[in-house]
Amino acid sequence: MAITPALSGQTILITGAGRGLGRSMALKLAGCGALIGVVDVDAAGCEAVTAEIAAAGGAALALPADVASRSALMEVAALAAAATGRLDAVINNAMLLRYEPMENVTEETLSRMCAIGINGSLWGAQALLAHYDPARGGAIINMASPVVNRGFPNTAAYSAVKGAVATLTKVLAAELGPKGIRVN
Repeated sequence: MAITPALSGQTILITGAGRGLGRSMALKLAGCGALIGVVDVDAAGCEAVTAEIAAAGGAALALPADVASRSALMEVAALAAAATGRLDAVINNAMLLRYEPMENVTEETLSRMCAIGINGSLWGAQALLAHYDPARGGAIINMASPVVNRGFPNTAAYSAVKGAVATLTKVLAAELGPKGIRVN
């Protein structure tokens, strides 16, 4: 395991880390020496990724939670921060991925996508703000998508949510930058 001095000892919360891209980021950043808060609605996925990180010699906490719930995300962020006394970064990666023709999008699907993608990103930013060390600064990474720059068929709901996340990222960067928090 190669320790990266800039990340060694940092506490990083990653949403949607129970599989896919979130899992890959969790494994890579843990390999660089960061303590990873593995957040996912799938508790078994959280446990599996946490075990995989531990087997590789890294440190992680399994933190099952629904990022659409502000209180749930704030609770797991507090647990992660308690391990080191602070939260250094949040990667807002969780998203419900649903590609379907625009006419098939239901209220339930759109509401859930917005709750996870938009609300979850805002709650993740609030979680960092509540637990970061102002002397050290912090970082927020919001996962957008190329769909925000070009229209693709069957992505109306997904594109709308990712477009909102891209705009939220710009606003958070302007608002939190003066507090020493980088937002990308």
